[in-house]
Amino acid sequence: MRMLMARRLVEAGVRFVSMTYGGWDHHTGISKAMQGQLPPFDKAFAALISDLEERKMLDSTLIMVSTELAARPR
Repeated sequence: MRMLMARRLVEAGVRFVSMTYGGWDHHTGISKAMQGQLPPFDKAFAALISDLEERKMLDSTLIMVSTELAARPR
């Protein structure tokens, strides 16, 4: 739903859209957490890209996926 809203904002002319997609700060059970989170994210992200392409907006839209990843000192 968030990515659909982001696409609609871009379509309406909003020049910068920032969104979050759940919590990714896993300290234990990382593999299981990713197995639950990545498939829905991948599906939603692919739909966003497809929507932008269908509407001829992909070439003029910068899309970034980023996260915070901090290494712990050993």
